[in-house]
Amino acid sequence: LIENEKLCLFLTGPSISEIITIALTDLRKLKGIQSKKYKRRNLTRPFEDITSLEFFSDKNDASLAIYGSHNKKRKHNLVLMRFFNYQILDMLELGIDYNTFININALSANRKAIARFGGKPMFIFQGDKFDIDEKYILFKSLILDLYHGENTNYINLAGLDRVIMCSIIPTNGNISFRHYAVKMKRSDTRFPNVELDEIGPRIDFIVRRIS
Repeated sequence: LIENEKLCLFLTGPSISEIITIALTDLRKLKGIQSKKYKRRNLTRPFEDITSLEFFSDKNDASLAIYGSHNKKRKHNLVLMRFFNYQILDMLELGIDYNTFININALSANRKAIARFGGKPMFIFQGDKFDIDEKYILFKSLILDLYHGENTNYINLAGLDRVIMCSIIPTNGNISFRHYAVKMKRSDTRFPNVELDEIGPRIDFIVRRIS
């Protein structure tokens, strides 16, 4: 069996912040057409009751979901979820550092490179914890599931127009999420000169809970 590209649901809780609203919009833009946004706010708290989430997964044949919320205890909060057979398999709770957050529109204002959102990006994960620490391993796995796109046997060099780079910040253990457009320029060899142009979103994730 060949697995199709995974559909991701974008859901919001009873209370959300402007940062969460913008972040969900940007993350959905990176995902492309294999996404669905629920406009109606959901009263469910993922770590307390997963009934409605599993119902949405079954109803939409969705393997992934991102749930955004905001309250005093957990500000600018995202929960990344993965389903198997329409039942919750993994959950990872992340906060967004509002001091460093920059959305796509802000970074794209002076953009010269053109990148096709929703395509198949390249990935870079910097930091040993992505291979040895349970929380970071789960983050890496979910990001790859979310954005790896369709499986393919052939790659067109011209289609490699984006890079998602995730790094662990040594001072606080947060995860730096950066998104770049790839610009290929002529060189004196048969290989092009490659430059990266940040196009957003720029997000520093605070790792909170896993389940």
